[in-house]
Order: sequence, then structure tokens, then C-alpha cells
Amino acid sequence: MKLFLKKVLLFSLLNFFLLWGVLAYFSGRKSSPKRNNGTTESNLAVMENGEHYDIAILGASRGRGMSRDSNHTILESMLNKRIINLSKGGGGGVVPAEMFLTYFYNRENTADHIIYFLDPQVMYDAENNEKNGSFMATEPFELGLLAEMISMRLPIQQQMIYLKSIWSDNWEDLTRKKRTLDTLREIDYVGLEKVRKRYDSLIDMDNFVRYSAYAHDIIALARSHNATVSIVMLPFLMKDFPGKGPVADFFKKEAATQSGVYFYDFTEEMRDRLYFYDHAHFNRNGMIYFTKNYLEKIVLPDCEGSGSVSVRCDVSLDQVPVMSGSNETTVPGRLTCNMNQIRG
Repeated sequence: MKLFLKKVLLFSLLNFFLLWGVLAYFSGRKSSPKRNNGTTESNLAVMENGEHYDIAILGASRGRGMSRDSNHTILESMLNKRIINLSKGGGGGVVPAEMFLTYFYNRENTADHIIYFLDPQVMYDAENNEKNGSFMATEPFELGLLAEMISMRLPIQQQMIYLKSIWSDNWEDLTRKKRTLDTLREIDYVGLEKVRKRYDSLIDMDNFVRYSAYAHDIIALARSHNATVSIVMLPFLMKDFPGKGPVADFFKKEAATQSGVYFYDFTEEMRDRLYFYDHAHFNRNGMIYFTKNYLEKIVLPDCEGSGSVSVRCDVSLDQVPVMSGSNETTVPGRLTCNMNQIRG
């Protein structure tokens, strides 16, 4: 019986190492040559080894939109910073955010500033996190990332979706419609109320406690690598976003109790359809306007130390340049924001 068990164990180990060897052979073969954040939805297709960035961005589709459709070049130019965008479209929440940030650091990369464009709903819904079926489908296969998924105990379904990228090039499709060049024609208030009810139905305080732990770990991971952390809630065309209160309170506490951590709530700002291509996502005009009037002040703050930040916005008659197709135009009314630190 002992001899039989030994043979079974030896056979299992041999198969394991054979499988691992096959996976190692395919690892990284489709990750090169490296691309630009403005031309791919993939994080691994842009992630190098041992690189330093001024800013690393985390988030879901609204964070990814800061780089999509060649917006990335505009963003880097406006901020005069080297930026890598690790956001995941399709509802990427705190679970994929922690995974990609960990992998970023495992590859000996660094960033001075981690900016997390966080949407409130990702703190409540498993479909934005470990049950999301799309965030791995846009990544080429790398063994190290698979190991990270196993380490984080992500569902086996996620791992199988990722393994399919060995023989699939779907992640490489760069023909996604350039929606950030569109403009929302009108605000659909009836539709917004339907969306509000759906988001209301997703609120799960048990999930909130669980995903808050992930969010705390993301902040701790970034701070352990000496990065400043800014948690930013972007504008919505929906007022009083469901579930925002507990999420904002959590991050205010995180900011008040740690140095180098900041929280910004802009959900009630920029209530103009001209800045959006749908009711939640910036078009290029909105991205440029937000970067000029808000993000620049986050990247180059006038305050030091810890705490959340309150925002007072005064309307002036300045004209702000925006893009309309390939032409530059102006939109009247510029928000000038003064950010006052709240110390914990």
C-alpha cells in the first residue's frame, strides 16, 4: 500500500511539473512587444519590469477611460508625468485592483503616486470582483499572474478564463469603438432612476466589510512601497449615488488615520452632458476638463501630511479648451477648486 501511494505521489508531482513547464513555455510569449495604454485594454501588454512611473492608476472602466482612445498621451502631456494605467474595464473592483498592483510591484516596478478612481458599487458587488467574468479575458497569459490568482484564491472559473488566453488572441483586439469621442445627446432621467434601483439592489453590507479589507490592503501595499495614495470618486450624472455614504466614510477614516493617504469626492461635480459619452463615463472633453480642473490639483497638491480633502469650487468666467473631434474649441464656465485638508 505504501509503495502504491508513493507511486501515486510521484506520478502526481511529475504531472504537476510537466504542466508547470508547459505553462512556463507559453508565459509572456504574447506580452511583447509592449504597447501604449492608449491603444490596448490589457495591463500586461504595457507592464514592463523594473520601471519607475510618476503615477499608477487603478479603477474600473471610468479609470480606464482616462487612457482609452489615445487619451493616455493627452493625460501624460497635461500632467507632465509618466503614467501607467492598471484599471480594468468591465467592472473591475478592488479584487482585480489588488491583484494587478501586487503583480506590478512583484515585477519590481515603482510609482510615486497611486491614484485609485473608485466607484462606490465595487465595494458591494461580487460581480465587480471575484465573480467578474471579463477582467482576465483582456490579458495575455503570464505564469506569474496565474500564480498571483492562485495565491489570492480567486475562483477556478477565473483561472480557466485566463488559461484560455494561451491559445486565444481576443485580448489583442484593438478595434473597440472610440466612444470617448462621442457626446451624450440628452440626459435620460427615467433611465437613471432604473439604474439607481439596480445599484440600490446591489448594496450588501457583508460584502462591504469584505471588500473594505481589500481596499485597506491596497492602501497598505502602496504605502509599503512609499507611494502617496489618492482615492478619487469621479463625477456621475446621477445625484446621490446609492451606497456612497458608507464608502466615503470608510475612505475618510483611512485618510485621517494614515500619512500620505487622501480621499476626494467629486461625485456631485461636472453635471453637464457635454462632458460624458454616457451617463457615467467621460468623453474626451470631460477627461481634459477633469484633468485640468481637478486632477492637476491632486497630483500637485498645496497641502502636506494626512487626511481627507474637502473641495470648494468657485465658478469663474474663464474659458477652458476642450476637444471636439480633431478640433479645439472652448466651453464657458470653469470650475476653480480650492482643496482644504482635513487632518485626522
